[in-house]
Amino acid sequence: MTVSIALQAVRSLWIPLHGRDPLLLPNVAVAEIVDYQEPAAVEGMPDWLLGEVAWRGQQLPLICYESLCGEAMPERQREARLVIINTVKDRGGVAFYALLTAGIPRLLRVEPDTLVPMGEPGSAVPALAQVQLSGQGATIPDLERIEATIGEHWQ
Repeated sequence: MTVSIALQAVRSLWIPLHGRDPLLLPNVAVAEIVDYQEPAAVEGMPDWLLGEVAWRGQQLPLICYESLCGEAMPERQREARLVIINTVKDRGGVAFYALLTAGIPRLLRVEPDTLVPMGEPGSAVPALAQVQLSGQGATIPDLERIEATIGEHWQ
């Protein structure tokens, strides 16, 4: 007996970052995209954890992916947005967190034949894979690893 698996298109978000390949996330991982708001400072946090932002009556941690990867903190772009991410695992009551973008994310359908794996990103980067989508590089982030890292610092 032969089992065949039909690969389907995945509705995704292309999230621009400053100075590196954009992130590629399935649309279901994102709760909302909101305008940039200045985060309230939270003492004792690492540089990549920018503070907290208000969203739907909650205070969410705001992270900078570039800084989390060990890069210098980028200057905020005029078109920056916050992507509100649904957590994969509820860690310590944090069901969402915010991710700073360098521009306006865009919706797209990722067809199986347009996504080409490019290899492992390395242990220092919280990512599952580097890929090419229609000839453009992108990073598929490791959301569980990011959430665990946030959980180590966020109360």
